[in-house]
Amino acid sequence: MNANDSIFYTSLYTFLGTFLLGLVGLLYKSKCKSVKCCGCEINRDTDIELQEDLAQIEQNRNQSIDRTPNNPIRT
Repeated sequence: MNANDSIFYTSLYTFLGTFLLGLVGLLYKSKCKSVKCCGCEINRDTDIELQEDLAQIEQNRNQSIDRTPNNPIRT
């Protein structure tokens, strides 16, 4: 195996890994309650996922507010 082959396979594995992670992220963001593929059926409770996402957003918002310095208003 020469250097060109190593670069090719590293690039291929990186591309495939990135593609799969992107696909999983896309599937998570979709709010389909039922997915059928290749004879398998997956049922999701999207209401619980939505509540968890909103709680995470609220927590992030509160953390960002806590980090802002108190700037007194100058008159």
